[in-house]
Amino acid sequence: MSAAAGAVTLLSGFGLGTVLMPVFALLFPVEAANVISAMVDVARLATCAVGLGWLARTVETPVRLHGRAAWLVATACIAGCVGSLVGAHTLKRGSMRGIRTLVAAMLLLAAAAMIAGVI
Repeated sequence: MSAAAGAVTLLSGFGLGTVLMPVFALLFPVEAANVISAMVDVARLATCAVGLGWLARTVETPVRLHGRAAWLVATACIAGCVGSLVGAHTLKRGSMRGIRTLVAAMLLLAAAAMIAGVI
């Protein structure tokens, strides 16, 4: 069953949350459906954390993340959390046109950085 779900995700681009949220919204109020869908994501995150911990114990020392790489991963996680909070706040306060313009500008900036070789 999980192989079939993976194949559907690969071919369609829809993940578990994309499929579950509308189904839960049919069965529950939208607010409850959001919470239930988030609980699925938290459970998946916990499963990945346990698997990563197990993998970290079995991998030999030179391959593990040390120093700068671990700092980079932690910084990326914190930046992702801060970015999601800022995005949620922006969605509540701003217009959809402004948000689209901001996302378009960020994509153009990222593309220019990639072309310049910065990223």
